[in-house]
Amino acid sequence: MKPKRYILVDHSTKGPGTSKWGKSTACCALFYRLDRMPYEVGLLYSHNERTNRMFFRGVLAGLEYCVDNDKENSCDYELVVKGDCKCVIDVLNQTTGRSVLLRLYDLAKKLEERLKTEKQVDVRYEYIPRNEEIYKKIDQCAKRGRKFIEDELKIK
Repeated sequence: MKPKRYILVDHSTKGPGTSKWGKSTACCALFYRLDRMPYEVGLLYSHNERTNRMFFRGVLAGLEYCVDNDKENSCDYELVVKGDCKCVIDVLNQTTGRSVLLRLYDLAKKLEERLKTEKQVDVRYEYIPRNEEIYKKIDQCAKRGRKFIEDELKIK
């Protein structure tokens, strides 16, 4: 059995009213073990993005980090990508259609293929319910990150 590594992803979008567009962040955190501190964390921001696309961008950022930065001696593991955006997780697991997210889906599959061929890394995606403690932590990072950027960079 291969050792596991994890990428946790969440997004936060604040748009006008109930809009699915708006100021958005995606946070991705990479872990060797979920009961330890992450070894890498990334935060993405967009002034006007859709929620599902922002979540997808967080997944891509985590996969890109693994492709570009994992050392050769840290190959041959299972990478579990976890997040609360069920529709994107389903697209990545190929249980629903790719439709609007086709370009992002193709990018993810290319990164998966590179991980598999170059580093012998198997990738799988899991939905994480919002009531799980680990989800609540990554959710707070995404929300606080968006607020921090808005406040500190004076984005209105």
